Amino acid sequence: MSVPKCLLAFLALTGLARSTPAGSCGGQETKTYRSQTHLLQMPARQSTLFTELFPTYSMVDVDGTSGSAIATVFDSDLTVNKTSPHRMINPAHYLAADGSLRLLARVTQESRCACPDNLKQLCPGWKRGRLDDSHLVSCLANSSDGQCTLIGPYADPHAFQFRGRPLAFVNYGSSVICYPILLDLISFESSGLEVPGMTPCEKNWQPFEHEGELFFSQWIMPNHKVIRCNISSFACEDAFNSSTSLGLDGLPGSMQTEKIHGSTPYVELDSNHLLAAAHIHDESLKHYWHMFYAIQRKPPFAIVASTRWFQFLAPDGYQDAEWTGIQFAGGLMRTGDDLLVSYGIGDCFSQALKLPVSDVVKALGLHG
Repeated sequence: MSVPKCLLAFLALTGLARSTPAGSCGGQETKTYRSQTHLLQMPARQSTLFTELFPTYSMVDVDGTSGSAIATVFDSDLTVNKTSPHRMINPAHYLAADGSLRLLARVTQESRCACPDNLKQLCPGWKRGRLDDSHLVSCLANSSDGQCTLIGPYADPHAFQFRGRPLAFVNYGSSVICYPILLDLISFESSGLEVPGMTPCEKNWQPFEHEGELFFSQWIMPNHKVIRCNISSFACEDAFNSSTSLGLDGLPGSMQTEKIHGSTPYVELDSNHLLAAAHIHDESLKHYWHMFYAIQRKPPFAIVASTRWFQFLAPDGYQDAEWTGIQFAGGLMRTGDDLLVSYGIGDCFSQALKLPVSDVVKALGLHG
């Protein structure tokens, strides 16, 4: 695959076109907890909503890799301002071609929790829309001697499998102008995706495969708009459109008029359904809520069930931080009878957790 000329020109204009040599990266350990451990530590509303829906979750240590991921960026890109605090955020797990579990994540200095005097404080003066502060890194997961590779200036990775090959939907740009990119996770080559009627910023398309073709949910509200993309030309077209009715249960009243956005790729839920997560946020980007929803596995891929809205759990020791409401789940994998959900919190930490499929099916109201 190759990068389109328009994207190359944009990269050159912003000074972000550069090589991506590899560096070394440490791995991370996995640890599990019963939900009752967190129930006593979390603010009541956040912990209760989550643990009621998913009573037997377990946590996976992801942020332990952050130091090595940041070091890889510093070693590989000499233009990075090393005096500015950097964070690894918005992770997404995927299975590499050799069957190993790897982690995609963004390394950035655009953090809202990096106040030098108080890590729990929401930093003042944070600005949206930066074009020059995304470094996407791929690391071997769950290994103390894992390797990291700096891929490029991309953000918000959504890793998935298509025809047995690991790919990712990523963004290039800012929160105002951004480009949808299909990234090959073997060659790390990238290509811009195009669809008629694109908005200035296309983010969080949710991929899935059907009968050997690549589809994305471009929008899920007020209608579920599904597009089909050709992986040879990278041109996309409208495919299906179905009405959507998603509940508001669990959302604060002030959030119930906000727009609903897609989050994770789809994974298999059962023989009749695919599963993904969606999110909603307020205008200040300080409060995010998520939900899981299911679609039919046949056209028009209508949304047929959804959970209550919830917030993910904050890291131990930071449950009372000002930024715990800033959350984004971009990664979703199915591993046997569990779902591996990867998310960033506070624009500060990377987290992941395992949810039993049975808990999610029950929360969707699809059991029985």
